[in-house]
Amino acid sequence: MRHTKNAEKSTDTVQHRDPIPLNFTPVSEGTQQLYWRGDRWYCLFRRPGERVPVRLTTGTADEAEARRKAQAEFIKLQTRISSGKPRKDVTFRIVANKLAEELEAELKARKKYGERAPNGDRLRHPQTLGKKINHIRSYLIPLFADKAIKDISDDDIRKAKTHFATYWTEGPGKNISKLSFVKNGRIQETTRRKLGVSNRNTINQYAMTINEVLRFSKTHFGTEHRLTKTVYTDRLDSPRSSITAEQFKAICDLQQKRINAEKREYHKWRLRRVICAFEFVLYSGLRVAEIHSLKWGDLAVIPVQLGKTLHISNVRSKLKPVRSVVCRSEIMHTYNEMNEHRKTDDPLEYVFSNEFNPLKPCHINDGVQVLLQKAGLWSDGRGGYRTLGSMRHSYCQWMIHNMNPFNLYKLAANMGTSEIQIRKHYASDINLRENLEALAGTIDVGLADVFKNAKRKENREAINPFISDAREMIRIWEEVGENWRAMDDDWVGNEIRNFHGEYVYNGVELKAFIATIRCMVDVDAPPHDMPS
Repeated sequence: MRHTKNAEKSTDTVQHRDPIPLNFTPVSEGTQQLYWRGDRWYCLFRRPGERVPVRLTTGTADEAEARRKAQAEFIKLQTRISSGKPRKDVTFRIVANKLAEELEAELKARKKYGERAPNGDRLRHPQTLGKKINHIRSYLIPLFADKAIKDISDDDIRKAKTHFATYWTEGPGKNISKLSFVKNGRIQETTRRKLGVSNRNTINQYAMTINEVLRFSKTHFGTEHRLTKTVYTDRLDSPRSSITAEQFKAICDLQQKRINAEKREYHKWRLRRVICAFEFVLYSGLRVAEIHSLKWGDLAVIPVQLGKTLHISNVRSKLKPVRSVVCRSEIMHTYNEMNEHRKTDDPLEYVFSNEFNPLKPCHINDGVQVLLQKAGLWSDGRGGYRTLGSMRHSYCQWMIHNMNPFNLYKLAANMGTSEIQIRKHYASDINLRENLEALAGTIDVGLADVFKNAKRKENREAINPFISDAREMIRIWEEVGENWRAMDDDWVGNEIRNFHGEYVYNGVELKAFIATIRCMVDVDAPPHDMPS
C-alpha cells in the first residue's frame, strides 16, 4: 500500500514537471509556458530573436492560479516593452554567463597574437580574454549572483572592490593553500603564494570586467543601471611607494648577511641575483615584466661621458611600442657580475634565466617578496605593498633630481610612459602639478631650477591635458612611417585605445584627445634618445 502511494506521488510529480503552453499570442510571436520547479509553477516568456527568456515565479502550486498570475505578468511585460522601457528582470548571473560564453567563443577563434578583425581593429590578446573569463566565472558571478542589474548600486561596487582587495587575506581565499590549473591538457596543482592585499591594478582589472558586463547588459539586453562612471573606472593618480636609498641599503645589508650564512655556492648566487634584479630596475627604470623578458642579445655596452653604460634594445611591454633604453652608468657593475654567471653564448638566453633551461626566464618575485618581508618593508603603511616595481619609481625620482640637463619628455620616452603619467603616478610626491613657487617651498629649493625648462609646456598642458600624450602618439606614428594626418577619427580612436588601454579615456575625453591631435599638425615630436 505504501509503495502504491509513493508510485502515485511520483507519477503526479512527473506530470507537473511537463511544460504547459499558455498561447497568450500566436506561436510566431514568441513562446509562453508554465514549467514546474521544486514545489511551485514558474512562467517563461520568450520573444522572437530574444537571446534570454524572461523567467518569473508564480509562487503557487495550483495550475489555475499559476495561469492567472502568468497572464498578469505577461500583460505587464508587454506593456513595458511597448512603452520602450528596458527590462528589469535581468540578473547579473544571466548577463555574465552570456558574456563569458561570447568571450570563450572569441578565444577559441583566435589563431595568433596580433591578429586583426576584418575592419582593421586589433583583436584582444588571448591572455586578456582568459583573464576576463576567469574573473567572471570565479569571482564576479559568485559575488553578485542573481542580483538584478538595475539594483546594482555604487555601494555594491565599492564593497566588491574591498572584497577583491582582501580576497586572499580575509575573504574566501584565505584558507586556500592549493591551486589547480590545466597545463598541456592535464590538471596540475601548485602551492599558493601568500600575498597581501591586492594592488590597485588588480582591483581595477576586476572593476573593468564589471564595466564590460554592464555595457554588455545594456547593448544585448536593453537594461539600464544607476552607477556613476567614476566608481568603476578609477584612474591611478596616486603614486605607489618607492624605496629610498636608506631602505635599499638596508635591503642589501640584510641580503648580504643571508648570503654569508649560506654555505652552498649555488644558493649564494640565487640570493645575490635578487639584489641584481633590484639594481637592474633601479638603474634602467624597466618594468618588472620587461626585466623578466630581458635577453642577452638585447644588451650592448656603449660609451658615455662618465665612462660606459648599458643600452637595451627591443624593450617590449603589453600595449606599449617597442623602445630602446639607456641605463645609468652604475648598472655596469651589476652587468659584469651577471655576465660572469652567464651559462651560454646564445643571444636568446635570458639575463635572469631558469636554473635548468637558460632559454626560459626564472621567477624572482618570490625571492623579492621574502626579502622585503624580512626587511620589514613589504607593507608601505598606507594599505599598499612594495614590490620589485617600486624600484622603477625610485629610478624616476632619482632622474628627476639628478638628470642634467633635465628633459621630462626624454625621461618619459626612456621609461616608455608619458609626461602626465610621471607627474601623476611616478613622482607625484614631488608634485609637478603645483606651481614652481609651492614646489620650491615644500620639497627642495633646487628643484625649482630643475623644472624651469618644462614650465612653459607644463602650463600648456594645464589648459589641455591631452597635449603630451598626443605628442607621444604622433612621435610613434612618425617613427613607424604612418601617415597620421590622413587617418579618420575612428582609426585614430582605435589606435589610442590600443596604445593607452580601452578604459583610460571615456567618450568625451577620447573626442578631445582626437581634436588635440588634429590641432597639432605642425608640432615637432620630442626626440626619443636619452641624454648621457
